[in-house]
Amino acid sequence: TPYLKDLAQQIKGEDVFPLRVARNIYKWITSHVRYAYQRPYRLIPDGAEYTAKGLRGDCGLQALLFITLCRILGIPARWESGLFASPQHVGSHDWAQFYTEAFGWLPVDCSFGGTAHRCGNQERREYYFGNLDPYRMVTTNQYYAPFQPARLHLRNDPYDNQRGEVETSEGPLQSNEYDTTFTLVSCQQTH
Repeated sequence: TPYLKDLAQQIKGEDVFPLRVARNIYKWITSHVRYAYQRPYRLIPDGAEYTAKGLRGDCGLQALLFITLCRILGIPARWESGLFASPQHVGSHDWAQFYTEAFGWLPVDCSFGGTAHRCGNQERREYYFGNLDPYRMVTTNQYYAPFQPARLHLRNDPYDNQRGEVETSEGPLQSNEYDTTFTLVSCQQTH
């Protein structure tokens, strides 16, 4: 959108190196956009602009905004999502990756970086630009990825879908019609 193109240029400033431009985008998102739970993404007409204008979004919308701003500025960026599975917690989570010729694909977690920034932990904020903690299990590496086998009916969550979906020959089950449980079976440190 014109709004996002203008915002991308403002954030980029005079920088021309993709790594620094991506860092500028990351720093802008982590210092301006606050984490907030969201309604289903299918009810948000333009998730990236919605997040940029409202300055709030969950992990997926923050990742989507990062990807969009990078792509506007010619930096390849892509979606990645799955589970954050630490010994204390298991839950769905989204993040992004961007590409530079010097370093290849690098991960970015704007949500965790923004939380670190608001808690005053700048070292942790910097960590989530180019690094991820070891507690990630990737389930989806494409936004709006098709299911195999293909769905017969409309999808409940056509965007990131870390929880899976259930359908019968009559139609899809809504998320309140079935339970999804994540359980960490074991966690071992290797040397």
